[in-house]
Amino acid sequence: MPARAQGSVAMDRVALVALYDATDGASWTTNTNWSTTAALSTWHGVTIDSDGLRVTELNLIGNNKLTGSIPAELGDLTNLTELSLGGNGLSGEIPPELGDLTSLQELYLWGNTDLTGPLPLGIMNFNALTTVWIQDTGLCAPKEK
Repeated sequence: MPARAQGSVAMDRVALVALYDATDGASWTTNTNWSTTAALSTWHGVTIDSDGLRVTELNLIGNNKLTGSIPAELGDLTNLTELSLGGNGLSGEIPPELGDLTSLQELYLWGNTDLTGPLPLGIMNFNALTTVWIQDTGLCAPKEK
């Protein structure tokens, strides 16, 4: 299996720092331990697996004041089951790399009115995906190639 598909703790940290940098993390309402050397389990909104290693949930929902675009590096969070970024000020298109999150079960992007374009095609093909909340965005269904 390619290294990107396998993922690693280091890649998870890089992906989270990319999100922090891309969304003005210093201005978030709550950003406890983000972009520090602290264990990922202590970063606000981050849940890790039972082994204490890999990120499984990212919950920064509800007016945490994330602004900017979602970085492609989030596609490296290969163990992610929940991505909750609703109720913020995110903008732009969803990077196609999020279509690599094959473990994703729940996706919450609602209320980011400046998100635009189609969801990555891969997201809608996930067997595990049970919940997608994208109301009050400019997102639309993926386009078949």
